[in-house]
Amino acid sequence: MATSTDASRVWLPGIVQRIAGFMSPNEVACTLRLVDKASAQQFSRFQVVRLSLASPSHAFRHRWGAANAYRQLSRLKRLKLLQLTAASGNLENLELALASAGLLVTPEVLEAAAAAGQLHVCQLLRERYVCPWGNSLAAAARGGHWHICEWLLASGCGHDPAAPNAAARAGHISLALWLLLLELPLSGGDSRGGGSGGGGGGSDGGSGGGGGGSDGGSGGGGGSSADVGMSHLGSFLASAASGCSLDVLQQTHDQLARRLRWPTAVSGSDQEQQLEHQQQRRQGDANGGAGQLLLDQATFAASGYGGEILAAAAGSPTPDWQSKVEWLETALGCPRTHEACVEAARGPDALERLQWLALRRGYPTSDPRVTEVAAKSGSLAALRFLVEERGARPGLEAASMAAFHGQLAVLQYLHIRNCPLDLRTALFSASCQGHVAVAVWAVEQLGGEGAAAARRWSDWVAVGDSVEMLARLQERGWVPGGGAFVEGAEGGCEAVLEWLVEHGCPMPVDGRPYLCSARNGDLAMLRCLHRLGCPWGRQMLLSCVSRGCPLPTLRLLRELGCPAPADWSDVVRAAASVPVVADHLAQLQNVLMRRDETQRRPGAAEDK
Repeated sequence: MATSTDASRVWLPGIVQRIAGFMSPNEVACTLRLVDKASAQQFSRFQVVRLSLASPSHAFRHRWGAANAYRQLSRLKRLKLLQLTAASGNLENLELALASAGLLVTPEVLEAAAAAGQLHVCQLLRERYVCPWGNSLAAAARGGHWHICEWLLASGCGHDPAAPNAAARAGHISLALWLLLLELPLSGGDSRGGGSGGGGGGSDGGSGGGGGGSDGGSGGGGGSSADVGMSHLGSFLASAASGCSLDVLQQTHDQLARRLRWPTAVSGSDQEQQLEHQQQRRQGDANGGAGQLLLDQATFAASGYGGEILAAAAGSPTPDWQSKVEWLETALGCPRTHEACVEAARGPDALERLQWLALRRGYPTSDPRVTEVAAKSGSLAALRFLVEERGARPGLEAASMAAFHGQLAVLQYLHIRNCPLDLRTALFSASCQGHVAVAVWAVEQLGGEGAAAARRWSDWVAVGDSVEMLARLQERGWVPGGGAFVEGAEGGCEAVLEWLVEHGCPMPVDGRPYLCSARNGDLAMLRCLHRLGCPWGRQMLLSCVSRGCPLPTLRLLRELGCPAPADWSDVVRAAASVPVVADHLAQLQNVLMRRDETQRRPGAAEDK
């Protein structure tokens, strides 16, 4: 019986629940739930730890700090773990993961931090790890993070034409306009303030598109102009049509019309038409730009980008996507093309969208890409509508995409409907992605040919991290060849390589596995290959240099005992055409030559 001083007397469910309210879900799962059985039952729904959210460092270290914590993960999954940890913002966890995951720091990690708005992580990756910029600006724009975009640009990250589109597609229209106008040399003012719409107070929500552009048609300096390519502008408006509400899309259109002075002429050779457009532009300025169309129906018809913009609206995740489609049809004359149905088939409500577009608006659905996208997305209801009501006949590509994305129900439906289906290709596609159920189904449907097909195609299965897939295919006649070992090294899963060695898979003697791993910056796999006794092959270091493998991988190869080239001048010649290696050739040469000279001295000890 608990005494009056026993701390457990205050550990009451109601109090504990209040405590949990001040903790993140990961903290509840990793700490509070583990206090006692009562807490475990009370917080039973907190059993999943999301790496993209901050995790308690002690729990992260326990799970990911061990030497063998990553051996069952492919290279892509290890990279994903680094990305998620960077997005969480926990520097201690990130540094632990970077030290133990066995991968060089790549731009994808910085992009993940930028997309999550983690400025301190971005600064760490640049200052300590010299991480390349990659597409960080577009990632930050997609996340709607002004401060990250400003820091990136101020720190030397170049402008990215994809950044404005990324922000617009995510619904951050004020940021999108600011980034767009930064790329346009507008005279007489700062593009961040005034009429840019980016620096004003407008939010990125319902009316954010016009929030900053309250200066009418004057823009940044009055009378300014910009030479905007039709493809650039069309792509930007398509992104806005995808990510923004109808109101914001209309405001964005009008604001660009005022700011950019986009001429609505189809042909620049018609002088009368040019004069008419100038008069229209002056009239628009006098009216504050109200009602002016940035691109009229004739311009859209001539450019061909109207279909792209309307297709983006048809696939938009916003609830008013139908209103956007109708406005683009009527106000701008966007054509009804197959592209709209292709985009509509991507989402979870593909059936509803396709029915509305095809039956009520008269959109064509006969393009094979419509069924291919529906098959890829696993939308069986939409696929049935297309096949049974619209007369679509899915081709081989639809089945291949379904297999590649693990859509077994779609494959079975296509098979029942006697649609073209290459089961060997399906087996190959499923094997590459580790979809065990699809691969086994394909082998069973092939019957007597299944074992032969498995032997022919399934060396590619080793590129994933599914040991179960390897075992299941082996049961059905697959014998791993030398190609499987190379694919395993490319995939970067230590458990897969160990399984292959245990089951007699031959190792290539030409060193290709090392070359694949070095090119990928996979230090853990280089060590694994050496531990398993994989042969170096001839001139391995020279091959790595000529293919631009990162300097740390070349250094590790030498530390593991990879023989240096007999003639260093061969390395110099190989590196001459690879700038990323040539820039650090002197450093590499010093390391290699010092080791070689030490080894050549009689009785000299190994240079550590």
